Amino acid sequence: MEQIYTGFGITILKQDTKFFLHYDSGGMVSSMKKIEISEQEAQALQEQKDGKEMYDYMIKNLNDRI
Repeated sequence: MEQIYTGFGITILKQDTKFFLHYDSGGMVSSMKKIEISEQEAQALQEQKDGKEMYDYMIKNLNDRI
Protein backbone atom coordinates (compact mmCIF):
# COMPACT_ATOMS: atom_id res chain seq x y z
CA MET A 1 0.00 0.00 0.00
CA GLU A 2 1.22 3.45 -0.90
CA GLN A 3 0.53 6.43 1.36
CA ILE A 4 -0.57 9.29 -0.89
CA TYR A 5 -1.74 11.84 1.71
CA THR A 6 -1.59 12.49 5.42
CA GLY A 7 -3.02 15.46 7.27
CA PHE A 8 -5.69 16.59 9.73
CA GLY A 9 -5.72 13.18 11.41
CA ILE A 10 -6.30 11.07 8.32
CA THR A 11 -4.18 9.06 5.90
CA ILE A 12 -5.17 8.17 2.36
CA LEU A 13 -3.70 4.96 1.05
CA LYS A 14 -3.68 3.52 -2.46
CA GLN A 15 -3.41 -0.17 -3.28
CA ASP A 16 -3.49 -0.97 -6.97
CA THR A 17 -6.57 0.97 -8.17
CA LYS A 18 -8.32 1.16 -4.78
CA PHE A 19 -8.19 4.03 -2.29
CA PHE A 20 -8.60 3.77 1.48
CA LEU A 21 -9.18 6.31 4.23
CA HIS A 22 -7.36 5.42 7.46
CA TYR A 23 -8.41 7.42 10.52
CA ASP A 24 -8.88 7.33 14.28
CA SER A 25 -12.57 6.93 15.04
CA GLY A 26 -12.08 8.72 18.37
CA GLY A 27 -13.63 7.98 21.70
CA MET A 28 -11.83 7.27 24.96
CA VAL A 29 -9.59 4.66 23.35
CA SER A 30 -7.84 5.13 20.04
CA SER A 31 -9.50 2.93 17.42
CA MET A 32 -8.01 3.06 13.94
CA LYS A 33 -10.47 2.42 11.10
CA LYS A 34 -9.96 1.91 7.38
CA ILE A 35 -12.68 2.32 4.75
CA GLU A 36 -12.57 2.13 0.98
CA ILE A 37 -13.23 5.42 -0.81
CA SER A 38 -13.41 6.42 -4.45
CA GLU A 39 -10.62 8.19 -6.30
CA GLN A 40 -12.84 11.31 -6.45
CA GLU A 41 -13.35 11.20 -2.67
CA ALA A 42 -9.61 10.81 -2.16
CA GLN A 43 -8.99 13.87 -4.33
CA ALA A 44 -11.69 15.92 -2.58
CA LEU A 45 -10.27 15.07 0.85
CA GLN A 46 -6.82 16.25 -0.22
CA GLU A 47 -8.30 19.60 -1.29
CA GLN A 48 -9.66 20.47 2.18
CA LYS A 49 -7.82 23.46 3.63
CA ASP A 50 -8.17 22.84 7.36
CA GLY A 51 -9.44 20.40 9.95
CA LYS A 52 -12.94 21.90 10.04
CA GLU A 53 -13.36 21.57 6.27
CA MET A 54 -12.06 17.99 6.48
CA TYR A 55 -14.52 17.12 9.26
CA ASP A 56 -17.44 18.77 7.42
CA TYR A 57 -16.60 16.91 4.19
CA MET A 58 -16.35 13.57 5.98
CA ILE A 59 -19.68 14.06 7.81
CA LYS A 60 -21.48 15.20 4.65
CA ASN A 61 -20.02 12.66 2.21
CA LEU A 62 -18.71 9.68 4.15
CA ASN A 63 -20.95 9.58 7.24
CA ASP A 64 -22.74 6.39 6.18
CA ARG A 65 -19.39 4.54 6.09
CA ILE A 66 -17.55 6.00 9.08
